Amino acid sequence: MQILSAAQLKGLTTTQIGALESTDIGELTATQLGALNATQVQSISTTAIAELDSTQVSALTSSVLGALSTEQLDALSTTALGAITTTQIKGLTTTQVDSLDETQFGALSSTAISGLNTTQLRSVSTTALNALDTTQTQALTTSQIAGLTTTQIGALESTDIGELSSTQVKALNTTQVQALSTTNLNALDTTQ
Repeated sequence: MQILSAAQLKGLTTTQIGALESTDIGELTATQLGALNATQVQSISTTAIAELDSTQVSALTSSVLGALSTEQLDALSTTALGAITTTQIKGLTTTQVDSLDETQFGALSSTAISGLNTTQLRSVSTTALNALDTTQTQALTTSQIAGLTTTQIGALESTDIGELSSTQVKALNTTQVQALSTTNLNALDTTQ
């Protein structure tokens, strides 16, 4: 497949793209993969999508990434998901974001996490939200924190609450603060 130019690949039909084997897809360069449109990428099997590496995934446009089925997105390795950029993540639908389990969501970079809009973040399960590490939690913007649902806030683990910066804590509204458990309230310290 590497012998075909990006222009030649762009000319392939969805039937032709869909017939490519996993190894063929895995051999595509980032340039070749980046030349494919959303419809072409949608025709790639989930088995073949699973072969994409981080370099290939980072070559996809936000609109192409946003056109992936939830099955395709879920088939990406955690390494590939970790390559999703801030620009790309903005192209994901709430259904796609919601489809990510805690391992997949936790694999996103802190930069990508900070790129989620409020609507996208509100679609994240409480289990997935709790999968964020310290760096990812601290990457949440004040707008993102203020946009979390009371269910999401109430389900945060005390370690997550303890990782929030003072600026993030100040972004919590009264209703969100009321949703904190007593354990979570006790996790706040004087620096917050």
